[in-house]
Amino acid sequence: MRQIRLFCVRNIGTHIQEFGRIEAQDSRGDILQTNGVTNLQGDWTISHLRVLITLLSQLQRPIKNRLNPASRPIELSTDITIPAKDFGMGPSNGMRLREVLTELTQKPVRFPDHHFKALLSGYSYPSRSATITLQLDKSLLAYLLDCSGGYTYYSADIAFQIKRKHTLRLYWLICSWRSRGGLTLPLDQLRTLLGLGPAYDRPDNIVTHVLTPAKAELEALGHTWFDYRLADDILTLKIHYNMTEEEKQQLSRDAWDQCFKLLTAAGLSFRLLDDIFPRIRPEDLPSFVQKLQSILLNLSARHDLRNPAAYLHKSLASWLDSL
Repeated sequence: MRQIRLFCVRNIGTHIQEFGRIEAQDSRGDILQTNGVTNLQGDWTISHLRVLITLLSQLQRPIKNRLNPASRPIELSTDITIPAKDFGMGPSNGMRLREVLTELTQKPVRFPDHHFKALLSGYSYPSRSATITLQLDKSLLAYLLDCSGGYTYYSADIAFQIKRKHTLRLYWLICSWRSRGGLTLPLDQLRTLLGLGPAYDRPDNIVTHVLTPAKAELEALGHTWFDYRLADDILTLKIHYNMTEEEKQQLSRDAWDQCFKLLTAAGLSFRLLDDIFPRIRPEDLPSFVQKLQSILLNLSARHDLRNPAAYLHKSLASWLDSL
């Protein structure tokens, strides 16, 4: 059996704290996923994606269980054994699962910065076996665990409840931008990300067959969902997140700290926000901080304003009223 020794992620101790906090909420736990994997390109079926999620969950168990992650490298095998039931296809679907695994030994994997021949280099799934062994190339294994370029996390329970492949990919995407409240991207970038064919050259087909069904499915699950606006082939997603009270309080504290530092650095008083900050919904706080940064940057270049504080307050109030 081949072994690979690697330091899996930068600041891995922080990542383990995230896992520890979230696993109490979700029976399957949460998946920590690199930005490269989140931006996986191409047309992947829901079964393909579930195999990838199950693989990531299994790979991360040694990381989650470590008490002192910075002390030594982690020993990981390129042969990964997983209970067959974890793939979520049911005991009567062994033949279909074998078909999916075979497809994943042949389907090229394209990330924005790396391409690999296939997700799996092989697999072993004997008849009536309760476990499956997936074989990975060691360079792909290292890539799947390298969070130095950024990462996100999402609920594996929610991911396995999603029925549509495009919905799952959009769920990954909005989870990676959740802390910022939303994102904007060209429609061509979405086509590349989802592997949309010529039938989706028309924007209305993307709205009808991708965005509207995905929004409805995610909103019904009630965890993380989005509203969208499409104009001039630019897609804007506004992200909603059903946070726990603890998460709301932490987000509010973080935003308060950031706003205090920004205003102090600009020579302004935090009291400017006394009537604004309490009105902001928790999910809008990241966007509010970004808006504050943008206005302060504009103020630094404006020397014609007699009352910068009043201008700032009016701009922020107008932004809040427009939500």
